[in-house]
Amino acid sequence: MKKLFILAVAALMMAACSVFNSPSNVAEKFSVAVAHGKTEEAKKYCTEGTGKVLDLAAAFGGEKVDPNYKFHFLRDSIVENVAYVFYTENESTIEKSMTLAKIDGEWKVNIDSKK
Repeated sequence: MKKLFILAVAALMMAACSVFNSPSNVAEKFSVAVAHGKTEEAKKYCTEGTGKVLDLAAAFGGEKVDPNYKFHFLRDSIVENVAYVFYTENESTIEKSMTLAKIDGEWKVNIDSKK
């Protein structure tokens, strides 16, 4: 009985970890941190290259801080190690998308600065 309990707890913990590191969850945490002006926190959820883009933006004054920012997840599309998260912000109905890459088993926001 004790072994069954331990297996059940382990399975729940694994499921919880996959939810916390889902593309939609990572995209939301990244977006909220950026909107709140928390660059260092946002860098936890993005690739190294995207972190450099954030640093560059911050050096030029960054984006306007929005303490009431709301991220509304619509859907995602995952193909191997790339995910596309579709969302709206605040009260807008304009659909946006964000690309994430799976690096070492974790989803990271990947903004291509060449676009």
